[in-house]
Amino acid sequence: MAHLREGHHRLHGDRPPRRGLHHDALEQRGTHPQYSKKALEYLKQAIDAGSTNAFDYFNYATLLHQLRRNGAALKRAAEALTHDPLHARARGLMGYCMYHDAQREEGAREIALAREIAPDDQQIWYWQLAVEDLEIKRREQGG
Repeated sequence: MAHLREGHHRLHGDRPPRRGLHHDALEQRGTHPQYSKKALEYLKQAIDAGSTNAFDYFNYATLLHQLRRNGAALKRAAEALTHDPLHARARGLMGYCMYHDAQREEGAREIALAREIAPDDQQIWYWQLAVEDLEIKRREQGG
C-alpha cells in the first residue's frame, strides 16, 4: 500500500485521495461484511425462486469466494455457466476455484477459455496471473 500512496503523492501532490464512485460500487457489491450478508440473502432468494439469470449465480459465487467458501463458489459459478456458457467471468472464477480445489489443469483450462471469450477483462487476467504465480511458487517448493 505504501507504494500506492507514494504514486498518488507523485501524481497529485498533497491533495488527499478522493473517494470515487468505484468505492461506493464496491460497498454495494458486497465487499464489506455488512453488505455481504444482505447481498447473499437477496441473491439466494433470487436463485431459490428459480432465476435463470447467470449474473445472479455469478454474483453469488463471487461473494462465496470472498467468504472463502470455495466449494460453494465453484458450484454456483458452474450453475451460472448452465444459463450462459459464454459468461467469461463465471468461467474464470470457476477456473480459479478449481485451481484452488486441487484441479489445477482443469482450472487453468477454464481460465484460458475465459480469456478467449473476453481477452481484455482485467479480472480474468488477474485470475490468470494469480494462478501462474501460485504455479511458480508450487514448483519452487518442489510440488
